[in-house]
Amino acid sequence: MGLEGLTQFEIIQGFVGIINLTITTIVGLKILSKYFTHKKVELFTVGLMMIFVTSAWWGATSAFLLYVLFDYEISDVAYIFISYGLVTITSIFWLYSFGYLVYPKSKWKIVGVWLAICILYTIFFMYFLFTNPSLLAVRVTRFDSQAKTIVSGFILLSLLTSLITQYIFLKKSLASTDEKTRWMGKLVFTGFVIFMIVGIGDSLVTPSIIVLLIRILLLISAIISYIGWTMPDKVSKWLIKDYDEELKEISEENEDVEGFFALLSSRRTFTPEEVKIYKERKICLVCKGKASRYTFICDTCEALYCQKCADALIELENVCWVCNNPLDETKPIKSAPFETEIETKDIFTKKEKKKTKK
Repeated sequence: MGLEGLTQFEIIQGFVGIINLTITTIVGLKILSKYFTHKKVELFTVGLMMIFVTSAWWGATSAFLLYVLFDYEISDVAYIFISYGLVTITSIFWLYSFGYLVYPKSKWKIVGVWLAICILYTIFFMYFLFTNPSLLAVRVTRFDSQAKTIVSGFILLSLLTSLITQYIFLKKSLASTDEKTRWMGKLVFTGFVIFMIVGIGDSLVTPSIIVLLIRILLLISAIISYIGWTMPDKVSKWLIKDYDEELKEISEENEDVEGFFALLSSRRTFTPEEVKIYKERKICLVCKGKASRYTFICDTCEALYCQKCADALIELENVCWVCNNPLDETKPIKSAPFETEIETKDIFTKKEKKKTKK
């Protein structure tokens, strides 16, 4: 029982797999947890995508743990199902995230087409799993397998689809005037390219020391993707020149204003680009201070406030400074909305671009 019946390579392979899946799951959960702070749907779906992205390696890790802890060898059918039965979930979550961020009006069409392909794959997969599993994959060692035509074909199609959509996402990011957004696109795309190399390499290479290197690359891919999607301040300061100066410039804009009522009197019109920058930098629109862990985001225009200013605004007038809509829809507006030149619904739905095209 335990490690005694395993070779040194199998032991190293098993522990590398455990470390890999643990860190990747933690990365996914950390991205997922940020949804509850920022209320951004893409963080929720990307977090789930990161959790399921390593599902193709769940079979190997499960087989290793069951053998070491309980001296139990998992059956081929169970191994194949755990390894390849859930690979559709990752691509579904990614395509929803892609559609939500890049083509919001067409996101359900994008997801719908891919969902139909995934359902078709699942039907064939489940049929052959119980009739002839060797057509799906074969186990070459206790903790490794080789995918066959049906599974390999779907994985390659999934990788190709993801590569195309990731490239489109990269181009959209690079077109942004915000340097942080451009770096986000670069890092997310780099993380995916490494993951794609890992996926293809793992399916082609037979068990050897190269497999361990591939699994380590998988871990690097997860870390780069996490940095790309979250862009922590420390990383931003390192990557972006004059990052601190930009923050200081915005935060000092109102440094001589005293009291919340004075801040209200300093209220002004915000451009769409300013709203975006304040949100990405986590700077409150009212006090111009760095928003803490607890923030408030307007449901209509996604303008960001620190919780203290949001509570005060709701109590005093209950009007968003950007879109004039109620910050708390359960409470009435207590003063006349502030006149603004910005049509909030046009800011984030790109209606202005459509008008120019016409």
